[in-house]
Amino acid sequence: MAPSDYVAWALVELSLKKESLGRAFHLCNPKSLPLSEVLGYVTSFGVPLKPLSYIDWVRLLKQDKSNVLWPLSSSFRESEDGTLLGQDVVYSCAECLRELTQVSSDQYAITPEVFHRYLEFYRKIGFVPAAISKN
Repeated sequence: MAPSDYVAWALVELSLKKESLGRAFHLCNPKSLPLSEVLGYVTSFGVPLKPLSYIDWVRLLKQDKSNVLWPLSSSFRESEDGTLLGQDVVYSCAECLRELTQVSSDQYAITPEVFHRYLEFYRKIGFVPAAISKN
């Protein structure tokens, strides 16, 4: 997860450099949040969550065509024995950070305030139910 203002800034910065031509840059957050922290932010916003294992969550998602993530459900894989597939995929932003010399960790920080701002936006557009209020 990376803040959209950081990603937009990085895209512009990289696109203005001749050296960027023909190169690939992964615009990911170099300090990603653990899932437990993300879930803590969501529940502190007043969204009730039921803890599930990853495999159980994927199986429920694939059964629920009304879920907004359902179109992406093929991206979440599982095997018959419950072993996750493709877990060795890692995106590195090292190349990107080498080129973005003026980047600060504040630009890509996901704080509780930033996360709650995202959730407030999702509430306004109906993605998070309006009846749920921030604690």
